[in-house]
Amino acid sequence: RGAFASEITQGILDCLGRLGRPRKLAVTLYLHGCSVPEAAGRLGWKLRKTESLVYRGLADMRACLERSGLKP
Repeated sequence: RGAFASEITQGILDCLGRLGRPRKLAVTLYLHGCSVPEAAGRLGWKLRKTESLVYRGLADMRACLERSGLKP
């Protein structure tokens, strides 16, 4: 179980590292529990921009994880 959790963690970190900086920042805050409006406030970005970056970034993450053999 611990090895599987480690594999998932490493997969997430690898996929996050492949995102462009704005998507990476938005997705990281989201994964740490910030809502989209909270992330927008922390980053000083408009809500719509942040929302787009979070959801496109999450889609990129899903695709990356699936290519790695890890299905979210």
